[in-house]
Amino acid sequence: MGNVESQKYRADLLNDINKSPDKAKRRAILEQAKTTTEYKEARRLKLESINRFVEDKEKISAVKARLDMGQVTPEITTTRQVAEELAGLQINRPEYSIENAVREKPLMHYSKAGNIFQILRFGIQSNNFKNRFDALRNGNPGANRLAQQMCGLCIKQGGSYQGADSISLSKFSEKLHTPPGNVLYLVNPRIKTFGDSDAERNPKSGYGHGIKGQLVAGEYAIGNPTAYRDEVLGANAIMPKELRAIVIDKSTSIISDMSRVVQENVKGFMQEKLRNSRASEDLVATAKLLAELAGNADIATKAQELQKQSDTMDYREICMKLISLQKKALVELVGTGKNLDEENLRQAIEKRFNIRFITK
Repeated sequence: MGNVESQKYRADLLNDINKSPDKAKRRAILEQAKTTTEYKEARRLKLESINRFVEDKEKISAVKARLDMGQVTPEITTTRQVAEELAGLQINRPEYSIENAVREKPLMHYSKAGNIFQILRFGIQSNNFKNRFDALRNGNPGANRLAQQMCGLCIKQGGSYQGADSISLSKFSEKLHTPPGNVLYLVNPRIKTFGDSDAERNPKSGYGHGIKGQLVAGEYAIGNPTAYRDEVLGANAIMPKELRAIVIDKSTSIISDMSRVVQENVKGFMQEKLRNSRASEDLVATAKLLAELAGNADIATKAQELQKQSDTMDYREICMKLISLQKKALVELVGTGKNLDEENLRQAIEKRFNIRFITK
């Protein structure tokens, strides 16, 4: 069993366990799995990954014990692993509801509603993620294609002082608070996080709950001196398979916010285009992604043309053309004979990504 097969086995097993609402049955499924060759091999590969980046023997023992209990995914998802996993789009997610969330207590992460296609396709990324992903593009057509659809402009991760590879997450609250114009992603609570223990906190920084800076796996910069009490950090990237459901307010419009995100991205592009050679690619990334999701090569071609012409265009012209391209792709994604409205778009997203909206 290789690492990819091992990851799939663990993901499938976790799905089977989470489907059962009964704690005793979940435990029984895990105990049965432990007797199989597949589990033992997956566990061996898992422990090897632990040993590669955890040097302290006491920490290794603690992580091994939690691994046996099925409580944690201990390794960081490296950029190379992300490239391998993102090659596929469809994810098998079990049904998820508010009741599931209250019982499981997932982690939470909010982002602008207009970023939804980026996050459902590429996961929740750190600010530095696409810079790391760029290193994999040479000689790898698959990674290069993904990178062109991955926007490095629009995914903002919270505290401006946090480590470049940090991802801000909140512990579960039944209030499911989401700022206006944002959607809330419910995230697998078993992913590896930082800031869970007092030893990783600094009571003298920020609001008195700062998460100490550290390098994870020898290269990922994690930390946030201004963290809140209920905040923890993920590292590098949280894969789409770890997303449980999306919480959205009744008044939130994905369609409208996608236009607002375009306007913000064009402003960013105008500031970055002279110093960032990739700025025009990031500008049209979501249009290219939507074109692929809708299966429309013509929209992808027009997005590529816009990318080449963007340096000579003004703010208003870029906004108009980009919003128009994205709406054409959304119309096709919704389907022939259907209006492009919030209800139809949400249904199309649920079907395309096999994920549920929870409306509050």
